[in-house]
Amino acid sequence: MKNLICQTLGVTEIAGHTNYLGKSSVIGRGKNVFHYVVEKFTKRIQGWKAKVLSKVGKDILLRTVAQAMPNYLMSLFLLPLDTCKDLENLMNGFFWHNGGRENNGIRWLQWKRLAIPKIYGGLGYRDLRQFNLALSAKQGWRLLKYPNFIAIDFFSAELGNNLNQIWRNPWLMDDGDPYIQTGYKEHFKYVAELIMDHRWNEEMIRRFFDQQDVELILQILLGFSRRKDDWMWTLNNQGEYRVK
Repeated sequence: MKNLICQTLGVTEIAGHTNYLGKSSVIGRGKNVFHYVVEKFTKRIQGWKAKVLSKVGKDILLRTVAQAMPNYLMSLFLLPLDTCKDLENLMNGFFWHNGGRENNGIRWLQWKRLAIPKIYGGLGYRDLRQFNLALSAKQGWRLLKYPNFIAIDFFSAELGNNLNQIWRNPWLMDDGDPYIQTGYKEHFKYVAELIMDHRWNEEMIRRFFDQQDVELILQILLGFSRRKDDWMWTLNNQGEYRVK
């Protein structure tokens, strides 16, 4: 199989493991394949512990350097939960460290408490597991934005002049359930068939849809643009999925 792939793509197989952008070019299924990340993290933290830093200095290093170190890897892979916990444990130890190389600081709070948003009394650090999931979801968002890839229909859509399917796509403005609840009707398939002269065909909608769906459909404002349907992330004003 490897030879067939190499011949088809016109590439050669590299003997042994190499690094690309600081990461191993070959990733197996074992949890220990990400151990090098923890080791690299440990060396960086130990170097910082040798310095006398204020809480503000530690905060800056944690936010701008430590939390950013595994970003690229987490955008590609879902790290083992143990790996995330190890990294968080190292950051927590550094935050409460009193100075010198020995771990002589008392950890007054767990990392999960420090990771609570500031408005709720925490310090707003990252929960690495949740951040990893968010980055993985960003890959899913990219699949949706490019029609040549397989997409999963669990986002909401903005209406244009293309092929939003009435019965399959989440296109209603309902945070609880954006799908049509009315039983399937074979008279039409696409949302565009419910629009006439840039307006909803209210008579037809009231005739074929349940009252709940009728109200949700008619409250959607239609524009005059003829652009294609596009996926929109409802939790962002620009409709884009972003990870902070």
